[in-house]
Amino acid sequence: MNGFGITLDENYASDEFRDSFEWFYDTLDALCEHKTEQELEAVEDIFRRSVEFEYLFWDMAYKRQLSYF
Repeated sequence: MNGFGITLDENYASDEFRDSFEWFYDTLDALCEHKTEQELEAVEDIFRRSVEFEYLFWDMAYKRQLSYF
């Protein structure tokens, strides 16, 4: 349980969490609507790296590591 009285799985399964991602993806789509192909490739690279860092964060937590370095 976290400091807010709900568990992580309750948080990630919540309607509020789902709604926040719907907002995020809708906003990202709107911001990218008029971007060039080169700009879209840069945004895709940034997004992919952020997912990789998210994975590494949770992998470290699962393995109870303080750092990969």
